[in-house]
Amino acid sequence: MSLIDKTLSAVASLYALLTGDPYRRRHRAKYLVFSSAGDRHNIETWVACSSERNFDLVIYYYGDNDCPAVDADLIVKRKGFKFENFSHFLEHNDIGLYRSIWVVDDDIIMDTSSINQMFRIFNEYELWLAQPSFDHDSFAPHVITRNNPNCVLRYTNFIENGVSLFSTDIIPKLTDSFKAARTGFGVDYIWTSLLGFPQNRIAIIDDVVCHHPKS
Repeated sequence: MSLIDKTLSAVASLYALLTGDPYRRRHRAKYLVFSSAGDRHNIETWVACSSERNFDLVIYYYGDNDCPAVDADLIVKRKGFKFENFSHFLEHNDIGLYRSIWVVDDDIIMDTSSINQMFRIFNEYELWLAQPSFDHDSFAPHVITRNNPNCVLRYTNFIENGVSLFSTDIIPKLTDSFKAARTGFGVDYIWTSLLGFPQNRIAIIDDVVCHHPKS
């Protein structure tokens, strides 16, 4: 951990002690994974090697049972679709300590080391918006999002909203789209426009692969 990371962690811990905020006390990483989850999910694959992860995990649970028993830094019980709940999280938490946030469907299968690598590549290439590629057994309606083993990443003008990775710097430009999205259908078609059609800032990361079950 760098001196800067240690300082940020100490500041967050001090804030938590002063305010009694348990989420701030547990904040430990510069990356965040956010999901809105039901009773059938694959979240355990993301944190199977929890001690090695370079990200915090926030879950909004919309089911009617007890909250899922996963190693999350914050679990909120709240009804709503993914982007509705993400908007709620943004309104009630300071994301300034994070460099990037992965907003992901709860059925995605991806291991801890792959998520770590995804965040590293995203920030190494100074991306604004990205996604991991889908393996060829995944449900992936957009062919472009399937893995290309010959590439580290491919610059594009489209990212699938079920696995969208955002730089926190550009989230303010997309906040209204999160609030209006509800199910998320179609919102991925307008993000590029809202960001001004940037060059070499939006990409599909082929060096990491996730699986989206077909049912």
